[in-house]
Parts: sequence; C-alpha cells; structure tokens
Amino acid sequence: MAGAAAVRGGAPLRRGIAAELGLSKLEELEPDDRVPRHVLDDLWTRIPELSGDPDFGLHFAERASPRALGLLGYLARHSATIGEAVARVVRFQRLVMDASGCDAVFADDGALTIADGPQTGADPWPRHLAEAVMGCFLTLPAGWSGAVIRAESAEFQHPEPPDLSGHVALFGCRPRFSRPRNQIVLSAATARLPMRDADAALVGYLEQAAEAHLEAVPHPDEWVERLVAAIEAELGNDLSLASVAERLHVGRRTLQRRIAELGLSYQHLVDSVRRRRAEQLLRDPRLGLEEITERLGFADPSGFRRAYLRWTGTTPRGR
Repeated sequence: MAGAAAVRGGAPLRRGIAAELGLSKLEELEPDDRVPRHVLDDLWTRIPELSGDPDFGLHFAERASPRALGLLGYLARHSATIGEAVARVVRFQRLVMDASGCDAVFADDGALTIADGPQTGADPWPRHLAEAVMGCFLTLPAGWSGAVIRAESAEFQHPEPPDLSGHVALFGCRPRFSRPRNQIVLSAATARLPMRDADAALVGYLEQAAEAHLEAVPHPDEWVERLVAAIEAELGNDLSLASVAERLHVGRRTLQRRIAELGLSYQHLVDSVRRRRAEQLLRDPRLGLEEITERLGFADPSGFRRAYLRWTGTTPRGR
C-alpha cells in the first residue's frame, strides 16, 4: 500500500500519513509484513483522501504490478487458464492478506464468481480497497493472458459513488452497490482463456513452495488452528460439527458460537481443509479416486468430483 501512495505523493506523503495515523514504522514495512485489519482500513481511507483522486481504487487496479503478489503472482501467471489462476490466488490468498474472506466458485456452465471482502460479520471494506481488489482480479489476469477481460456483472458492499464512468470502463458493466458482498462474475469463455506463460511443471514446483510458505504464515487466531487441526483429524469420518466439537472438548453450541464470533463459516473451513488435502493426495500416483474420496470423507467419487470442480473449475487430473 505504501508503494501505491508513492505513485501520488512519494515519501513525504507516506511520512505524513504515518504521522497522522500514528504509524511511525510505515516506512519500514517489508513486503511480507502482516498489516492489521484496522490499520489496513485506515490506510485505504486516508490515502485516497489525501491523493485527491476520487477513483483511487480503480486507478490502483489499473497500475497494479504482479510483483506485489510475490510467489502468488508467479503461481497465477504460470497457470493454464484464467480460471485456474484465480482459483490458486484464492487458495493461497493468506500469503498476502489476512483480513479477507476470498472465494471463487465455478458454476455448472463454467462461469466463475469471485468474491472478496471482510470476514463474515465484520465491517465492510473501505470503498477504494474493495474496488482495487476486485479490479485486480481483472487487470492482472489480463496482463498474464494478453486478453481484454471484462466482468459479466459486479457488486460492491459500499454505497454508489457519484460518477460510475471509471467503473464501467474497468469492469465493462455498471456495478450494483450496497450489496451483501463484493463480487464479480466472469463468463465461462473468459475463465477458460489460456495464459501466455502456462507451465504445468513450474506450477507444480511453485505450489509446493506456496504450501510451505502458507504453513509458516501465522494465523490471526491460534484457536482457529486448533479448529482446523480437529477438522483434519475428522477427514474420512462424518465431519459433523458435533464430532469436531468433541475433539476440541467443547459443546456443539459453544463451537458454533465461537466460529460465528470469529466471522467464519464451518462449511468454508471444511471445504478449505478438504481442498488442501485433496491437492496433496492427488499428487500421489499410487492412490485411486475411490481411496482419495474415502480419505476426504465424501460419500462417493461423484461427490468429490463435483466439489473439486466447484473449487478449481477442473476435474481431478487423470482420475
């Protein structure tokens, strides 16, 4: 974010914002540093105000560099299609941002809905943060694919701004505002567009590196790690809320309340654990689809195939 401010005002602007917000070490932030949610909100509110740019978030997306994503950017760039690239960004998004409820779902016809924003129950993102993030889901894949990418539809949580000309130019449609979440929809044809630098072998290596980096990223709440570990231990069983609560030595209602207080979804956590484990199991050529299905706790292979298609937009390769 400090890099974005430099586009408009350079080091003096950064120092002024740091002083105003009490962030004396803003200049010392490294790319891998974790920025607390309240600080992120303050930055994305005050910097656009000081920049004098009424469409700061949109212009941020137009100028965004994939280098800011680090390893995640390389992983997306070398994916086979735009849909696969987006799915990997969602899977590894915690490498770059904690305060996000990022999600990508492929419809039966192949259309891709991308949503991002605060965790459930948290306050909406500042307008310019939401517009910048959702805009980057178009501009970065456009650069990687060499195609002009536009959304079928776009929605935002914040109120409608006075001038929508910049939104229509970037998203290719008139967004709707004051909606439940921030999201865009890409057509099936767009999701299938090939990437110019697709490299399956390199992606395999980068995914392993990304998984190792992800394990080293501290989670904002240690209790969530215990919850995830309990879900992992229940893979292959019924994965009910009650069985996970028993592993954590708490009541079912207590577990349900704590998950809600953290702004999380139990089903989303289960999907996340299953998906991560599925990627690991699919790399083992000794395992057949039936055994993988059983280990993940699905009733049958068709259920696993449908879930994997929803997560990634593709079916399990070679299975």
